[in-house]
Amino acid sequence: MLTRKWKNSFSKKKLNEQLRFFFTLVISVLMIATLVVFTFSTIRSSYRRSKAEAEAQVNVLASSYASWLNNIDNLILSLIMENETQEFCLTTESSGDIYQNLYSELSEYLNRYQYVNSDVNSIAVINTGTGNYVYSGIGGTGVNSINFDNYYKESINSAKNAKIQGSLKFDYGYEYTNGESFTLSFYRPVYSTTEVGALLGLACVNLSDSILTDSISENMEICLTDSKGAVILSTDSTRMEKQESILDFQSQKAGSVFQGGYCYVYQQISGWNFYVVSIVPLEYFYQSSINTAIFIILLTIALLFAGLSAMRWIMDKSYEPLQQVLTAMDNATQNQLDTRINTNDMGADFEKLGSGFNHMMDEVQDLMNRLLKEQHQADQIRFNALQSQIQPHFLYNTLDTIHWQAKMDGKQEMSDLVMVLAKYYRICLSKGKDIIPLSTEMEQISYYLQIQNTRYGDIISYRTDVPEEFYLVRIPKLTLQPLVENSIYHGIRVKEGFKGTVCIKARRAEDGILIQVADCGIGMNEDQIRELNQSIQNFGEEVGYGVRNVNRRIQLLFGESYGLFYHANPEGGIIVDILLPEEYDEGTGDIENV
Repeated sequence: MLTRKWKNSFSKKKLNEQLRFFFTLVISVLMIATLVVFTFSTIRSSYRRSKAEAEAQVNVLASSYASWLNNIDNLILSLIMENETQEFCLTTESSGDIYQNLYSELSEYLNRYQYVNSDVNSIAVINTGTGNYVYSGIGGTGVNSINFDNYYKESINSAKNAKIQGSLKFDYGYEYTNGESFTLSFYRPVYSTTEVGALLGLACVNLSDSILTDSISENMEICLTDSKGAVILSTDSTRMEKQESILDFQSQKAGSVFQGGYCYVYQQISGWNFYVVSIVPLEYFYQSSINTAIFIILLTIALLFAGLSAMRWIMDKSYEPLQQVLTAMDNATQNQLDTRINTNDMGADFEKLGSGFNHMMDEVQDLMNRLLKEQHQADQIRFNALQSQIQPHFLYNTLDTIHWQAKMDGKQEMSDLVMVLAKYYRICLSKGKDIIPLSTEMEQISYYLQIQNTRYGDIISYRTDVPEEFYLVRIPKLTLQPLVENSIYHGIRVKEGFKGTVCIKARRAEDGILIQVADCGIGMNEDQIRELNQSIQNFGEEVGYGVRNVNRRIQLLFGESYGLFYHANPEGGIIVDILLPEEYDEGTGDIENV
């Protein structure tokens, strides 16, 4: 109800007020849309830049961690290859001087190994045959103690593959330090250097979490996860305590994911089953765009007020010449079709409007004149159709009388000719119908050609190529006869001593049914054909009345898209196309209904 009242109130306002409201709305919408698009673009640009920075940092960290991990792997490999390690793992003794010597040598080596590598909390070599192991514990890592004896078997059983290829495994957690510190452990089998595939023992290295010490950033959190997204190391210690899974990488090596108000940028460490993940709050991406957005909003508001003020002045100034147009339109509604607008003192825009109104009124008058002319043509065609029905009726009765009189007098040739002529005019009557089947129209053409051959000595042969499916196609009566007559009188008969052929074909076209009347007469050049087609469409006097009447009857009955079209016959002569609709309503089949 309120909407209807508002519409009624708005419709009663002056045009300048309506335009003022409309343009105010349009300008406001455009400015707001521009503001939204520009702000969105700024935020998007800031987001892309911040995201690129995060991806670059993750890429650098992934390379750094790859170097650190490869260094650890190489150190473990060198430990495995040492003679002390190989000899201890080969021994089958658990006591005695030989065992003690091997134990001491390996222990001394492990102490040196741990001293050189400050990240190592503990290192051990286990002889899998005897179950004995050599252990070197706490260095300068800040870890108080390593609970190796009580936990190493459980840790080995739960260890996962550390590298994409290879036998290195890893485990992580607080268990080795009894919950005091988080550590990362690596385990690699000790194989014999002299016997291929012979498993001798296991090397165990426990590391502190100092790998992330240099990765701390005030804008983002850095995590090291396994291939399932479970946090191994993190700059946020609470994640390490929970050991939660933060992402499902879905076998992707790198990418980014948005969830829970954070952007997770990740990259796999080359050759390892570890991922570096950067967790960045979403507000970090948009910090640099906030001031720009505020400036854009203030500028948009200022431009909006300035634009609306200028628009109001232009609308008020422009309304005066519009009144002249409104007055002229009022006069036109009072059937004053000679009303015209004087555009001399109008602005450029309203001059176009006034000129357009004047042109429209000219077109209206031309249309009225054209309608009157077409009505006159339709009336003329009705009269001609009525006349063609009255005259053949009298002729048919007279010819029938002559036929029987000639037959009784023994003049058979004359009797046959008169009978053919009678049949011709019987089809002309067609019980008063103007639309007849194509087969009936073709029958009339055969009678017509018999008469003409009798007159001119068999100079015309008749050929048809009309499939039976087109026999019932509806066609205006006396459509083909004027066209065949033209072919005889203007194409075939003018060739002295020449016998020609008239061919009628029918086929299905894209827009209806196409019937062609072709002859092999003298033909016409392209200019003559073009002028003929133009004259037919304009109902001009340049072509015969019969052809003009045929084309106009088809268009009045079926529409302007149907009718006649002439073109050259590749075999010599002329072809005229007759385009008819495929279906026709019998209820409009009489010319009186046109």
